[in-house]
Amino acid sequence: IKVVGNPIARKVSNIKTTYKNNNFNVGIALNPVADNTNREMIKHVLSNSLSKEISFMIKLHPSMRKTKWMKDIISDRIIFYETKDISHKDYFELIDLLVVGNSGLGYEAVINDVPIWVYNVTNSMNGHDSIMVEKGNCPDITEIINLNLELYKLMNKSDYLRELLELEQEFVLNEFYYAIGDDATLNIINEINKLV
Repeated sequence: IKVVGNPIARKVSNIKTTYKNNNFNVGIALNPVADNTNREMIKHVLSNSLSKEISFMIKLHPSMRKTKWMKDIISDRIIFYETKDISHKDYFELIDLLVVGNSGLGYEAVINDVPIWVYNVTNSMNGHDSIMVEKGNCPDITEIINLNLELYKLMNKSDYLRELLELEQEFVLNEFYYAIGDDATLNIINEINKLV
């Protein structure tokens, strides 16, 4: 990826770059890990009193379907989407920020002007979570004190999301993917031509 880029990743929409305080839509990307892990991540993100002022759009991994425990927590500020319910493009247009736990959707979000927070669901030093935190300048909200700090900044610092996005894009677009879409495909072809 560092050499040729990612041909699958694409910029699919032009996202708003200004945000109103106290009117945020935060996405949460779930992965097919244990139900308990997903429940804990959602519970963790919702635990701060400031989160009561935020709407949450929770996107399931393509291999996942809504289950009873998910339906039990749906409210007017918490919505679950299966892959068939919403495209990445439409999802990115709905949210101002995405919380990920070992999800590659985070990189696509950053490409599409949506900054991310990381809830570390793995202990792997090579997993998405570690790469995003250690190299991608993404806030690690796994500890409650860090979540509280980031929520405070989100609600009180008007340029917080813009500054966070700039940091994250510097890594994803310049160091990690190198190129996306058709540009990455051409890079792959060029690298193959060099080898043959």
